[in-house]
Amino acid sequence: MESASVSALTSIVAASVLIMTALAIFLLTMGRLKTELTKRDMTPRRQADEELRESEERYRKLLGATFQAIVIHTDEGIILEVNHAFEIMFGIPGMLATGLTILAFLVERTRELFIAQIQQRRESSFEGIGLRMDGTWLDIEVVSKAHTYKGQPILATAIRNITARKRYGSKAG
Repeated sequence: MESASVSALTSIVAASVLIMTALAIFLLTMGRLKTELTKRDMTPRRQADEELRESEERYRKLLGATFQAIVIHTDEGIILEVNHAFEIMFGIPGMLATGLTILAFLVERTRELFIAQIQQRRESSFEGIGLRMDGTWLDIEVVSKAHTYKGQPILATAIRNITARKRYGSKAG
């Protein structure tokens, strides 16, 4: 009778081992499946995030590569971003310029021209006088173009320092 009990116990243990093995395989498979599904769900998101990072990097490199001051601002003139050339031209770090109005960098009569330009919402240009943070003036050429960013209207404005050209023109004439 003991051998029957041992045999039954052995069968129960063997069945338990099989069940535990099957359960372990099932759980591992489900874990892998879950991991694979998570990877598949995240892959497009990660790709989109990577593409966005690369696009932003190209954008920043482009802004940094130009000699003109570039200002990205709202229709109201609130500065969202400036490039390094703007920082040098107007004597202010970009972090401090962000959030200010672009009108702060223009003398009064040029502000009126700029406001008229913003209201047109189309590409336009004019010459005026810029105002550096140290209070000195510079002759500038301003070109703005309307864009949309994240569903919001913005303007990209390029500012060129034409002081030397103006001085040379007045000496030659």
